[in-house]
Amino acid sequence: MDQAEQEALAIAQERKEVEDYLKQHSLESVMNEIVNFIVRERPEDPFSVLADELRATSQFARQILGVRARELIGIDGNPILEAEVETCKGMYTAQVSTGPYDEDEERYDGRGMLKAVEAVHNVLAEKLVGKDPTLQSEIDRLLQEEKVRANAVLAVSA
Repeated sequence: MDQAEQEALAIAQERKEVEDYLKQHSLESVMNEIVNFIVRERPEDPFSVLADELRATSQFARQILGVRARELIGIDGNPILEAEVETCKGMYTAQVSTGPYDEDEERYDGRGMLKAVEAVHNVLAEKLVGKDPTLQSEIDRLLQEEKVRANAVLAVSA
């Protein structure tokens, strides 16, 4: 097989992969439906409508993308736990100032929150990423299954 035949074969293979991908995700039909809808409705900002429609179609649009936590110092000078839950619709933050605390007398008279931060990162995030955040009772059930600090659960569930 000469170089021209190899190139033609590579192009044909790539084309087949692209066509298979388009078919697997119904991209052509979904895009046609959305574009036709936009043309019919003629919204003032077609790009935001396009983005909203694509997001609504996405299987990942209703998923928790990430969970993070950190220890901060509250207005009263005591540590607080802040947790962030990231979704396609935005970042949601909650803060908790209640214990249990780390009980490390070297840090904030034993009122640190680093163990709760660790629980969020190492246990709860793994349970929540990929879950639908609108199913609060399912989220709460998953959180209660784990034997982690109550303040970590409260911050993530809020």
